[in-house]
Amino acid sequence: MKQLAILLFLFCAVSLFAQGKLAIINDSDGYVNVRKGKGTNYEIITTINKDEFFYCDTATIKNKWIKITALQWHNLEQVEGYVLRSRVQLVEKLDYKKQKELIIQVLNKHEQLKYEYRYNGAFRKEKYDYIKTKYDHIIEFLPIYFCYTQDTIIIQLFYKHMDWGSVDDNPSVAIGKCYVCYPDLVLNQVKFLEEYFKESIFDKIEWGLLFYFFGNDDENDDDEYNNLKTKLDNERKK
Repeated sequence: MKQLAILLFLFCAVSLFAQGKLAIINDSDGYVNVRKGKGTNYEIITTINKDEFFYCDTATIKNKWIKITALQWHNLEQVEGYVLRSRVQLVEKLDYKKQKELIIQVLNKHEQLKYEYRYNGAFRKEKYDYIKTKYDHIIEFLPIYFCYTQDTIIIQLFYKHMDWGSVDDNPSVAIGKCYVCYPDLVLNQVKFLEEYFKESIFDKIEWGLLFYFFGNDDENDDDEYNNLKTKLDNERKK
């Protein structure tokens, strides 16, 4: 019952971005056209390629034409339009194997760009763009995957590829949700890290835990928070 409640919370949290569900395209051509209205007679305003994420409006998810929000901007406004439902693949509807492959692909690419930027500042914009169009969105989805699969390999990879110098709170929020779902599994993976990384991970878990319980207006469960915080503190002392 506890895991079910957590999963419901996570689905709501993921859909906050663009009021929709994370998706990729489903088209053998490798791209889809985004149109201004619901029909092929409407103007094409942009295209989405096979490697790009976008969000589907939940209110139109069952319609022939789904309203989508692309992770593209025009005149400082995010691009919105319509795509045929048959061309849309929700990430949450992929099988677990494909979800895992997608998560690993994004995390590994993020690590590559992080390494390249560390040694060549010319990669700064590419790294920033990748975070905003791919990395941030896959780690919003990662807790849903983990809470269904208990896949600790993904947690280990997530730890390994975190951007330690970043002020981005999204990794902390994601690992905090995973911790609430399966605290022992999340903590057990810390032991595989180098000693100088462990304290940073504990800090991120703690911040994510605070956000989970106190970062929204819902009624808080202080007892559960205190129990999870105590478990985390005890692990720090080992």
